[in-house]
Amino acid sequence: MSIAGRSIDIKSISCVTAITLYNSIVIQHALYGCELWSNVTNTDIEKMEVGHRFYLKVIQSVTCRSRSVVVESMANSYSIRVIIDVKKLLFQGRLCRLQFDSMETICLWSACSKLIPQYYSCKDLRYCLRYFADYNKV
Repeated sequence: MSIAGRSIDIKSISCVTAITLYNSIVIQHALYGCELWSNVTNTDIEKMEVGHRFYLKVIQSVTCRSRSVVVESMANSYSIRVIIDVKKLLFQGRLCRLQFDSMETICLWSACSKLIPQYYSCKDLRYCLRYFADYNKV
């Protein structure tokens, strides 16, 4: 039997291990390539947020009526919107560090710069920078 056919019983592992697995496997696979998502609507992001909060509540064995902000903070997790914005900022930073010695690089930069939000409020930037600091610890 392959790994894909196996499952982990959520009750047999600790909450910290389950959250680590969720953040390192599920979130990374679900948001693969999100740096280049240009046609994602707020409705799509809200649907991802609902699933994200639901699974965090299931992992922590709390009721569905628990406040999502509390559940995210207990799991030391961030919202999907923040994770996507941070990944876009990191991608833009990598683009900024590219050498502009070829036409392909210039075309890539001009195409991708339209996908990155240009303006963030101070609160969003502080939140993203805090996530960036946590992201680099891993």
